[in-house]
Amino acid sequence: MKIVSILLAAAWSVSALWADTHRVVYLPTAIPNQPASLYLAAEQFGYRNYYRDTYSHNYYTQIFLTENVDFGIDFFNVNRVGQRQEALNGRWLITRETNNMPGVAVGAQSIGRNMNTQYYVAASKTTPIGLFHAATIRTRDTWGWGVGVQAGTERMGITGEYLRPGGGFGYTSVGAYYQFSKATGVFTYYSFDHQSRDGDAMGVYFYFTPVRIF
Repeated sequence: MKIVSILLAAAWSVSALWADTHRVVYLPTAIPNQPASLYLAAEQFGYRNYYRDTYSHNYYTQIFLTENVDFGIDFFNVNRVGQRQEALNGRWLITRETNNMPGVAVGAQSIGRNMNTQYYVAASKTTPIGLFHAATIRTRDTWGWGVGVQAGTERMGITGEYLRPGGGFGYTSVGAYYQFSKATGVFTYYSFDHQSRDGDAMGVYFYFTPVRIF
């Protein structure tokens, strides 16, 4: 899941924990939340060959209600008149990671008017060489899947991902993150479309988390 909004929550007290750096590009994950907190982010996204004509400003908000439950609303194409869309999402972490088994989560995303809702099952597991993720995703009448890995420290790191969302095409994505402070950071990525370079996409977003809300 990607998540952010404008940094309008300065009045809330910020937890001393590091921001959520357990991220890949598109895949949902099964990482526990920081409970009773709000995650905010702002992204600029576009397709490489047509960046000037396609770039969009997207904002994401996510409420981490408990360690196992979160939900949010995303705002897409905010800078494009007549193209703005809103989408809801939610996730339930069914089981947390153990020494022998990955964490498992179920959820739904892209819930909104004129959008294709996605339902997924995701798993995440920490290993000595990195944090691995896998997911299967249902969109309409098609199934997709993906795998990803994050390697690095709390301060900085890199990510890699392969996503095949269904319909016979896939994306390979690489990204990197850097933490400016315990609660703010930046993440940038590039996605290679396996069908055409016209589908290559790139983005950068800034995130702010966790903001304590109760």
